[in-house]
Amino acid sequence: MPINFQEISNNIKAAQFNKDIGQNFLINESLSSKIVSILNVKKDDIVFEGGSGFGSLSFFLLKKKYKKLVLNDIDNKVILFLKKHFLLNKNTKIIRQSFLNIDISKYTKIISSLPYYITSKSLEYFLINGHNVKKYVFLVQRDVLERLNSGVGTKNYGPLSIIIKNISILRKELIVSKNNFFPKPHIQSAVFSLTTKKNDIFDKKQYFSFLKKIFLHRRKTLYKNLMLYIQNKQKILDILHKLKISILLRPEQVDEKKYLKIFKTINNNDFKSKCKN
Repeated sequence: MPINFQEISNNIKAAQFNKDIGQNFLINESLSSKIVSILNVKKDDIVFEGGSGFGSLSFFLLKKKYKKLVLNDIDNKVILFLKKHFLLNKNTKIIRQSFLNIDISKYTKIISSLPYYITSKSLEYFLINGHNVKKYVFLVQRDVLERLNSGVGTKNYGPLSIIIKNISILRKELIVSKNNFFPKPHIQSAVFSLTTKKNDIFDKKQYFSFLKKIFLHRRKTLYKNLMLYIQNKQKILDILHKLKISILLRPEQVDEKKYLKIFKTINNNDFKSKCKN
């Protein structure tokens, strides 16, 4: 049966939940509407909402015209609530399962209020597996956004901020006061969007694994980290020389475009065969 936003807010305040696993729910109606509008849902979109909760965002997603909408959560009481109030048409589906175990390759738009305790893991999963996603909208803790948007040479620059720059355009959308949630979190939150680029095809999972290995020893030079990765001194020197990268630079001093070029060169079949010789 249909529900209004005040009833959603009332159910949130009456429920028992676990703050330790990031269960802080939006209770501001106009803010929830604004966040959903950022996703810019079109009638041919296949939309996925990860961690729907009691439906603060779902309520406004259902008002859009879409091809298919999938809502998701792992909390059984939440799923029962969603099934009671949000299964309003045949194009809407509700799944009880961790979104980290759901095939998201078919979706064109993804929105999620990310639990703080698995934020990085969630972003990694979405970015690597969202093969057809045109746009993401995420609600995270404000400090997380600052880390994700960090640039070359900063201490927070790393695998996630690099792959985000490689595959998308990040836009800071909103700063969200902690007063808009129940229970109230300790710090402010932020909404940001990622509009994906039309990239040439490369293995994002393998690329991210490569980046994590390169940044495993941040105090070592990029050259030394590459040596641990492919163990071929001359070939590494050839790559760095070709890309005009000093052997003295550390991982955080190299931009995302050069990282992708390094990765592609290493995974080039001709390069692989030379490394075996």
